[in-house]
Amino acid sequence: MTTNKATKKVKAKSPVIPANPVASVENVPVAPFPIVGMGASAGGLEAFNQFFRNITPDSGMAFVLVSHLDPSHVSILTEI
Repeated sequence: MTTNKATKKVKAKSPVIPANPVASVENVPVAPFPIVGMGASAGGLEAFNQFFRNITPDSGMAFVLVSHLDPSHVSILTEI
């Protein structure tokens, strides 16, 4: 004869979201280097290219590029 052991169901806790979830200096971790975000539409990709041609490679900054492209166009972002 086999017996079934009772299983305890554990309910996952939901993350606590503050009433005003706006980032502030107090709750944003500090990176060891500046992180620069840049955005452009499809016509602005040449501006990215010019920017990176003129900035020193050892600037000590990290860059996040966001581009808005028409899905039918080929992206050159990886070449920049």
